[in-house]
Amino acid sequence: YVVFASWASNLVAGDTNGQLDAFVRDLVTGTTTRVSMAFDGAQGGVGSYPRAISADGRYVVFESAASNLVAGDTNGANDAFVRGLWSVAVNELSGTSRYDTAIAVSREGFASGECTAVIIATGRNFPDALGAAALAGVRDCPILLVDGKGTFLPTSIRDEIRRLTQGRTSFDVYIMGGTLAVSKAVEDSLKAGLTGERVIRVAGATRYDTAVECAKKARDAAGRPLTGAFVVTGASFADALLAGPVAFAHDRPVLITDNSHVVNAKVRSALTYLGSTSIAVVGSPASVSDATLVTLGPGATRVAGAADPYAQSVAVADWATGAGLLSWNRVGIATGQNHADALGAGPLLGRGGAPLLLVETGSLPVPVRDAIAARKAAIGKITYFGGSIAIKPEVRAAVTAALQ
Repeated sequence: YVVFASWASNLVAGDTNGQLDAFVRDLVTGTTTRVSMAFDGAQGGVGSYPRAISADGRYVVFESAASNLVAGDTNGANDAFVRGLWSVAVNELSGTSRYDTAIAVSREGFASGECTAVIIATGRNFPDALGAAALAGVRDCPILLVDGKGTFLPTSIRDEIRRLTQGRTSFDVYIMGGTLAVSKAVEDSLKAGLTGERVIRVAGATRYDTAVECAKKARDAAGRPLTGAFVVTGASFADALLAGPVAFAHDRPVLITDNSHVVNAKVRSALTYLGSTSIAVVGSPASVSDATLVTLGPGATRVAGAADPYAQSVAVADWATGAGLLSWNRVGIATGQNHADALGAGPLLGRGGAPLLLVETGSLPVPVRDAIAARKAAIGKITYFGGSIAIKPEVRAAVTAALQ
């Protein structure tokens, strides 16, 4: 990109102000853009002078004494202005139910199909789906949700599995949890409606045991040690949800704890099986206690410990991007008040190297607003998980305002 000033009136269409204007030339596309204009398209009333351009060509700083570029400019002096040359792409992934939303997420993240496996988990609760992110990463596949208490596999889920596997003669379907989580009737319906599937049920006596078994399946499928892992609370969903993108992108299993000696012993045993020497604890001391952190060994570090889920989403994003595991170029946004819409977000965001930020259904929390505003120069795409009921229009408007 080249930024320059010119009196010429024939560089862009509609240049009739007869003033010195600031322009940007894209040397790749060969296009020229006049930047010294108001957001409503009005031309500057007096001359403008370019002063700086961001490395990616997205933002230009220019100086002008024009009083018609922004409202309320009455000082009669030269001012500095910033012009963004392109807007942030916005995408919404939603459906009429949490199950349809998971299908929409799957289609977005795995548009071409070509999967050799699919993961099925109940949409009624969070632990099994969120614990499957690393297995999904190893197998490079999405997580689909079913009504675990149902009596059949919905046609929409069957069709999505067929699309993902594209007529393969053999593929794996992992069912997360025992028959209390996903009923035998759903499993039987799945087998009857598909051809070539190998059904693998991943289950333990408790949610903690299921997470251990899922981590082991990821290690076995990878055929190598998984040197990194997460430990989070199994009592609530936010921390496991936030770990999902890194868990998928970097094959880091998510193990859950209740801080008891029995469960912690199982977690330590699983870490040994995995070959994990770098353990990232996501959660405040109230969620994953300091005593638990010590029992995990010298390789364990609390990487994000905010008690508030919204501040915690920023803390996890900062840790992951700072460590080079994710990037602020793409960002996912989901409500922190319900787990349903974002249960399948980990694979999509992990594939795109994007962190997840949590918001309230009706308001944009200050820590999240400030994080978006501080990193607006880097953010190129926002993906909302859920419709306008899950994330209300006023929240989306506040996000847009933070990006300005």
